[in-house]
Amino acid sequence: MRKSARIGSIAASLLLGSVGAQAGPWEDAMVACNRGDHVPAIRLFRPLAEAGNPKAQTRKTWWLR
Repeated sequence: MRKSARIGSIAASLLLGSVGAQAGPWEDAMVACNRGDHVPAIRLFRPLAEAGNPKAQTRKTWWLR
């Protein structure tokens, strides 16, 4: 009985722990970029680039050419 209760609690914690995944600013910027919405993408990439994110800095320079 204890073993099944332990397995049940582990399964529940794994299922409930994965529900809270959310996209961050990088993911939102990439979605906007891939959609062709360049103004929102630049607005999302700019703070990341200014914070030193090298990928965001590269993306930002593509639009400045």
